[in-house]
Formats: sequence, C-alpha cells, structure tokens
Amino acid sequence: MRLIDANTAENIIWKRSEETCDNYPKLSGALAAAIGLLDKCPTIDAVPVVRCEKCKYWKNDSIHIYGMCQNPNIGSVKMDTDFCSYGEKLN
Repeated sequence: MRLIDANTAENIIWKRSEETCDNYPKLSGALAAAIGLLDKCPTIDAVPVVRCEKCKYWKNDSIHIYGMCQNPNIGSVKMDTDFCSYGEKLN
C-alpha cells in the first residue's frame, strides 16, 4: 500500500482532461469515472512518525549491536528504522 494525495491526483486528472478531451470525447467520461473511483477510496488516518535514527533519544555507539533508545520510558536496544510514540525529532 502507498499513501497518495488524492486531491492532487484529481487535479492532475482534471488538467489532463482539459488538455485532451476536446479531441477525445469518450476520454472525458473515463477520466470522470477515475475521479469518482478516487472519491470512493478510503481515507487513511496516517500520522507522521519519527524513526529512531532521527530521534533525539537515539544513540548509536559501538557497544550496542543496533542502537540504544535513551528515553526513560523505553530504554532498550532498537534498530534505526524502528519508531515509537515517544519519538521526538532532532533539532
């Protein structure tokens, strides 16, 4: 699965429609149908996450095989691609 900006996709389709549909009238209906399908797709309530490697609590040293989270609520060995609800971006 990949997240897309459906509004931008619709704008691109409408722009393409304006550029080409005068010459291809049937294409107008197909593009309108595509927009209708986009409108029916579920909206994902995605939230941004901070991966460990970009978190202020992350410490990568030679002692730990992966890295160490220095947040007192976590405090365990983590991989740099992990994330948690305590993650805070580096400044």
